[in-house]
Amino acid sequence: MASLSRLHNICNFRGIITSSAKLRNVTARRWISKSETKQDVTVAKSGSSPAVSNPLPKTWVSYGFSKDNYYEDRLLTHLFLFFGFSWALLGSMWILYYYPDMNHHEWYRREAFLELRRREAAGLPLVDPDYVPPSQVKLPSDEELGSYEIII
Repeated sequence: MASLSRLHNICNFRGIITSSAKLRNVTARRWISKSETKQDVTVAKSGSSPAVSNPLPKTWVSYGFSKDNYYEDRLLTHLFLFFGFSWALLGSMWILYYYPDMNHHEWYRREAFLELRRREAAGLPLVDPDYVPPSQVKLPSDEELGSYEIII
C-alpha cells in the first residue's frame, strides 16, 4: 500500500510547479492509517526545503513565466526553451525532408531515360547534333536581313 501512495505522489505533477507558500508548509499524509486517532501528521518546518537552503538571488529578474516564484520561473523557462528548440528543429527538418522537388530533378532524369530508350528503339543516335531538324528552321533571306551584321 505504501507503493500506491508513492505512485500517487509521483503522478501528482502539480507538486512540481507550486507556489512559494506551498513550499513553506510541508505536510505529510498517511493514506492508510493504523490508528484511528491520528489521520494527518504535520512535519515541523526544517531547513531542507529548496526555498530555505537556496535563498533567492538578490538581483532576480523574472523571465516572465512567474513573477512571484524564482524556481517556477526558471523551470518553465528551461522547459519552454528545450521543447521549443526541439520542436523547431524537428519540424524544420521534417519540412525540408518532405518538401516537394521544386526544380523537377527527378522528372528530368526520368524524361532523359525515356528519350534515350525511344532513340535506341528507333535506331537514332543517342545525341543528335541538331536539336531542331534543319528542314524545320526558316531563316530570313539576305534581303530581309538588310544591313544587320551577322557575327558567327
